[in-house]
Amino acid sequence: RRVDTVAELEEYAYRVAGTVGLMLLPLLGGEPAAARAPAVALGRAIQLVNILRDATADAALGRIYVPREVMAAHGVDEADVLALRCTDGYRVAIAALAGRAASLLAEAEAGRVSLPGAGPLFVQIIIE
Repeated sequence: RRVDTVAELEEYAYRVAGTVGLMLLPLLGGEPAAARAPAVALGRAIQLVNILRDATADAALGRIYVPREVMAAHGVDEADVLALRCTDGYRVAIAALAGRAASLLAEAEAGRVSLPGAGPLFVQIIIE
């Protein structure tokens, strides 16, 4: 599997985990409109963190989820990734994705107050 753009990665993260955030809303005691965006952000962030966590194992299996446009911007050669060579450019590309995950986590954290019941605590536990 290869991902070409950040937008494609974000869509993948939404489909895989952003929707999970939406499905959790009713379990938390309601579905306030203000909670939808933070719930999706939390799901996307979790998926990006999973991608970063599994990057080496995925590369060993021939999968690269770091978008090609991010790799190209930092001079990362796909062959190096698949050979499990961690170059300086790859570190910067990974840091860029980690920064995006951190931004999404901050969005989810800021929006946790819009959740009913134990929702804010639940989100904080996941983030920490």
